[in-house]
Amino acid sequence: MKRIDDVVLMDPIVKALNPEGRQFLRARILPPYLNLGFKMFALLAYGEFSHIKTVPVFQMMYEDYLKGCYQGKHTIVAETSGNTGWSIARQARAFGFENVKIVMSADVPASKRDIFSAMSTVEIITVPKGNSAAARAIEEAKKPGHYNLDQYRHLGNMNAHEMYTGPEIARVLDGNIGIIAIAMGSCGTAAGVGRFLKKEYPKAILIGVQPKLGEQVPGGRDRQKIATDVTLPRE
Repeated sequence: MKRIDDVVLMDPIVKALNPEGRQFLRARILPPYLNLGFKMFALLAYGEFSHIKTVPVFQMMYEDYLKGCYQGKHTIVAETSGNTGWSIARQARAFGFENVKIVMSADVPASKRDIFSAMSTVEIITVPKGNSAAARAIEEAKKPGHYNLDQYRHLGNMNAHEMYTGPEIARVLDGNIGIIAIAMGSCGTAAGVGRFLKKEYPKAILIGVQPKLGEQVPGGRDRQKIATDVTLPRE
């Protein structure tokens, strides 16, 4: 289905999930009785959105849409441990997709799979533990009318966090940014926020947090998995 730019932006779902001009982060200070000698905050994306993945999914899909990538496509494919796929499923129809295929590793907890149970347009493809779900998504997207939204290679993932998340961090912390610790999965958050900090807060330090080699953490990737799946700049 062909949709013009203004129609997409006025879609109720897109309007609800578009991060532009939105204050979507909240800062919660950790208990002072920890006596750390400095202030530590947890940054939460539960103000406007259900989770932070809403931000990059919108940007990736919108950038693709403007490039005409979705013409003739009816099914969007994504490898995800849950949150990214949930955001894609919510926004898919606004961008003209009829179906969503989510590719998940077998070790993803059932609680994350259950979030798709109420979505009739979503098909879950389970990949055996130890196999590459990202590679399976690429193969699935070769079918006619399919399109792979590859968060591990899509620059819109990084762009979203540079454009929106970075400035939001600065806003909620009133510009008092010392050290930021970010979990690394697709590396979009770390890459995008890192680019923002380099330009606006060059003295700030960003720490990328990874699971131990071989440790299974849904959404997080160890050094080996990042080297295999991710092409976004992260150094």
